[in-house]
Amino acid sequence: MKTFVRLDFHVERPVFAGTARLVPALDVFNVMNSNTLQALQRTQNAQTANQISAVVAPRVVRFGVRVSW
Repeated sequence: MKTFVRLDFHVERPVFAGTARLVPALDVFNVMNSNTLQALQRTQNAQTANQISAVVAPRVVRFGVRVSW
């Protein structure tokens, strides 16, 4: 199994358009990992023995904009 290292990245920059304030933001979650195994079926007398049951998704990206005036 790999070592699980979590690194998240966030950047935002306010932009003014007239009286409105727009704040676009970019988030990147789990930057350093690539399909890290999180859970494995350990019951050996089951049909699903040694099957992967959970994986941490790598590099999830979220983009959003906050608007205020």
